[in-house]
Amino acid sequence: MSDLVCAAAHGAAGTIGFTMALFIGGLAFAGTHFEREAQLAILIGSLLAAAVGIAIVLTLKATQTPVPQ
Repeated sequence: MSDLVCAAAHGAAGTIGFTMALFIGGLAFAGTHFEREAQLAILIGSLLAAAVGIAIVLTLKATQTPVPQ
């Protein structure tokens, strides 16, 4: 259960970073044609980061040996 709580905490921190990236990108490129491109780049980067994170979790989960209880 602690692994799930840890993953949820990391996910929450990631959403804060995603929101701030959109906010800063909106301020930096407001009113220009780069605003949409910045939003798309942030979204693509977040999706790639999620895919890498899932791959890491699945790899670690597959390589763990069960602990006898």
